Amino acid sequence: MNTIDDEDYYNASDAALSGRLCSEADDADADSDTESGDEDELDLSAEIVLPRCVIGRVTGVRVATEARIRRRLKTWKCSRGAVADLPTTRKKGREKEKSVVAYAKKNLVDMKNAGSFAVAEVSDLPQPMMAMFDRFVGEVPVPTLGQGWAQRPAHGTMYGAKYISRFMKEVTEMFKRGAENKSDKIGPARMVETLRLNYPKRYDIPGESEVRTAISTLYAGQRKRPAATSDGSLQPPLKKQFRMEQRYADFLKELVMNHPGMLPKAALPLFRKEYPDADTEVYTDARVKLKMTASRRHFKEAST
Repeated sequence: MNTIDDEDYYNASDAALSGRLCSEADDADADSDTESGDEDELDLSAEIVLPRCVIGRVTGVRVATEARIRRRLKTWKCSRGAVADLPTTRKKGREKEKSVVAYAKKNLVDMKNAGSFAVAEVSDLPQPMMAMFDRFVGEVPVPTLGQGWAQRPAHGTMYGAKYISRFMKEVTEMFKRGAENKSDKIGPARMVETLRLNYPKRYDIPGESEVRTAISTLYAGQRKRPAATSDGSLQPPLKKQFRMEQRYADFLKELVMNHPGMLPKAALPLFRKEYPDADTEVYTDARVKLKMTASRRHFKEAST
């Protein structure tokens, strides 16, 4: 399909329009003899016929939106005599800085060239700095601090005030709910969030570190208390294990030395017969047998 250049198209359109206007003007002059009062005035009410591919008056200026100005790979299909395509190029916008380091270096060089600051060697700094100190040495007040001004704060007050004591009751309740039901167990962050929701106008809500410390304290106290059994009753706390008295240990050691093949089960009645006053709750049968086994192991290691 043949295309028409923009300049040729507009020239042809202007010529057609001018010829049409001239022919209409001549017709108006020819009819001026029969009409009164309109000899010198051109009748513009008549319809002006423009080329069928043009909409509106041809002014030589093309108006298009920015969205339509884009590169096209092929010519538009249009009617005969119409303009084939819009401009296929658009001016590139400002390119973004691809390297922040390069951008910073460029600005640094520009500032240096403009005299905004100067670059000095590190070895040259002491002399100008001392000169500046000599200039202002009389104006800078030197603080005088008495002895003991830098005392270490008391234990627990090094990091400022703590507010966990004001909300310890709520933290304990949330901890107990989590201990009773695992689905209700929450961490320090959730506890702090709950306190903020319950007290929206308070500014002394403890932080996560304080709540975490309180949880550790509650957990340690829970381990010391007796645990609950499946039927709800409390188990008695375990008694603290103490080291076996030396006389009991020496007796079992002597049995091993005199009878190396004696089993712990056989040594138990001898121990009970020798020390009938031994506390059976502290020195249980299992503990006596375990001590006998340890004595036999040490004896074998020493004899080999």
